[in-house]
Amino acid sequence: MQNKDSLDEEIIMKALSRLSRDQLFQLYSIIIGMITYNKNK
Repeated sequence: MQNKDSLDEEIIMKALSRLSRDQLFQLYSIIIGMITYNKNK
């Protein structure tokens, strides 16, 4: 099962490396927004 996790991580890292800085920042903003939204619920 741990093998699948590392595989997913590899895929995520590859996808992230293809993103531009702007896209990464957008994604980061969305994640932060979701976290704060869930905290405020």
